[in-house]
Amino acid sequence: MSHASPRHILPALGLLALACGTALAAPPAAPASQPAAAPAASDPAQQLQLASRQYAELQQMLALDKRCQWLEPIARAAMEATAQERLAWFDSHGGTSGQAQAAAEQAIAREASLDCNSSKANSLAEGVRHAAWQMRVTWALRAEALLDNSDRPAWFKGKSSVTRQRAALQETVATLQSRYDVSIKAAQAGIQQEAERMLATRCTTADTGCRLENASSATRTYAREWLKQAEAYATALSRVRDKVGSPPDATPR
Repeated sequence: MSHASPRHILPALGLLALACGTALAAPPAAPASQPAAAPAASDPAQQLQLASRQYAELQQMLALDKRCQWLEPIARAAMEATAQERLAWFDSHGGTSGQAQAAAEQAIAREASLDCNSSKANSLAEGVRHAAWQMRVTWALRAEALLDNSDRPAWFKGKSSVTRQRAALQETVATLQSRYDVSIKAAQAGIQQEAERMLATRCTTADTGCRLENASSATRTYAREWLKQAEAYATALSRVRDKVGSPPDATPR
């Protein structure tokens, strides 16, 4: 099998740009062409609306997979991690209690009667698989960025449980780099900065060089869930043979 060109990997590498809004809406030929545009940082209401919609669409995809069996367990794990991360962001940033869950229930109901053998289901399945593969890449990079490597701050040591999955994470990222060199390297700096912000919430006053800068309660709450999901995905990844997978539109050589 050949692998998708770097453009296919790009939508998965931002915090909000996870193709959640396009997997069920995009045409089958390009299920991950462009993610929903993230709103301006100055508009918290729109950010909350986007997070709620993403959570709802993720739960819709998970419900469809549960009925139609579209995803491998590791792909489903990545999607579940993303759903929990989106809900945590929504809740920790002032989202109305129950709003995201209600939106998810409505989204699930809209496709509750889908025939898993229909042409529509086949089209949706490709989009769901592509989104899940992108999320696999994202969580692998996030978890790997928590490792206390020589190029990370000294205070990283002992802050995360992913050290136990070091071999699996390094193997995964090395394979991704070999296949999508430019895209992966371009994304890693931002992801490492994100991981550092999340991990800094575990610092103590004894950790020299760890600049937490008085993180808010919302930041800490969200970071706890982000780290929980990254660590859980690292554990799941260490147990599977194919640690990278391929996008569903990869074509034979």
